[in-house]
Amino acid sequence: MVLGLRKKIFLLVLVANLIMAGLFASLMANRFKGQLLTYVNDIDNRRTSQLVDKLAEGYLVNNSWSFVNNDQRWMAFLRQHQEVLMRGRTKNDGMSANNPGAARSILLANENKRIMVGNPRPPMNTLWIDIEANSRIVGYLGVIQNLDITQEADQLFFSRVKKEMLWIVVAALLVSTLLALPFAYGLVRPIRRLREATRFMAQGQYDRRVSISGADELTQLSADFNWLAQSLESNQQARQQWVADISHELRTPLAVLRAELDAILDGVRQPSADNMQSLSEEVHRLMALVNDLHQLSLSDAGALTYQCKPLDLNLWLDSFVKAVAQQRQDLTLHFHPASQPIWVSADPQRLDQLFGNLLQNTEKYSLKPADLWVSIAPGAYVVWEDSGPGVPDDALPYLFDRLYRVDNSRNRDTGGSGLGLAICANIVKAHQGDIVASQSKKGGLKLRVHLPATPPPMTDTEATE
Repeated sequence: MVLGLRKKIFLLVLVANLIMAGLFASLMANRFKGQLLTYVNDIDNRRTSQLVDKLAEGYLVNNSWSFVNNDQRWMAFLRQHQEVLMRGRTKNDGMSANNPGAARSILLANENKRIMVGNPRPPMNTLWIDIEANSRIVGYLGVIQNLDITQEADQLFFSRVKKEMLWIVVAALLVSTLLALPFAYGLVRPIRRLREATRFMAQGQYDRRVSISGADELTQLSADFNWLAQSLESNQQARQQWVADISHELRTPLAVLRAELDAILDGVRQPSADNMQSLSEEVHRLMALVNDLHQLSLSDAGALTYQCKPLDLNLWLDSFVKAVAQQRQDLTLHFHPASQPIWVSADPQRLDQLFGNLLQNTEKYSLKPADLWVSIAPGAYVVWEDSGPGVPDDALPYLFDRLYRVDNSRNRDTGGSGLGLAICANIVKAHQGDIVASQSKKGGLKLRVHLPATPPPMTDTEATE
């Protein structure tokens, strides 16, 4: 038989309360019994101690213990003072002078502690009371303490107390049962909601959410589940959009290629050099798109290798800009380095890919002739600004999304795949940095690339020291 979580929690709470109530009742019963036994012994001790005065008087009269120096005389003495022993007791009590055991439960020893009457081997639980006469100790009265409740009245009283404790345990179990039922139900209810929502999520329904109330661990688990469901739903939508966008991007050049090839095959167009050049351009555009997709998939999967080493960003960008300036005739570059070396830990090959993509983005989307301003600020910030046209404010947050293009000046006609900035964002992220787009006061797009600065490397002399 498989028990549900609610039943398990209910049984756990019930058994725990049962054990606690049983232990509590047992401890209380033992404690009460000990206290009752102490109380009974105290009463007996006080009552028996009244014989001390009678024994002291007898010793003064006889100048010895001859009047109680054997069991017969001791029993006669106890019968003579029976009213002291029997005060507050019944005739069936062990302290009765008519009970032969009384002579052994009450002992008498001389001043040398030699037992004259009573148990010759008194147990450890014997209480000794001094007997004084003429300001000196002439003997000792011993009272053997009770180790258990023997009196009928005391036993009856203790039995009633135990019954009351039993009823208290039963009442406690009843109350715990009534409390455990709603507690188990309330504890399992959010878990059941999570289970149901998880079942729907496993079926691909990522729009399911669970209600959140409270501030305990189950509430936090529910919040984490909702966050997971939201992430999965967003990823599903992004994946669907991603597939649709890729299909659309691949369909355009393929459709152009098919149309031109069909025209040549049907004889509508001749396979001239111009027609072959048009087909080659479409093939190159398709290859560039596939290559960008491959690079983006590698950067997303973390498959791009990074071999970082200390670089002076001033020197590296200065070399990059000079090489670019010699190859671009319709692009004017303005480089403004920092006033002091800026050291970063970066992969030169990936930095070349990063700023190469930024350069291609500027060339594709800037009006010719174009201007590009590159500056370095303290903290390893690279500011990249072109001459325009600019990007609408509402498009800035989406520039680094895959296959995103601005509809107006920056569109497919310029030859871009919409993946270059997404690749740049992944490279910067792999370097533990960030890239932000904003409007440039120079009329175009402003990109701020931040690479975490590092301390300058030690020289050979410093390393030797």
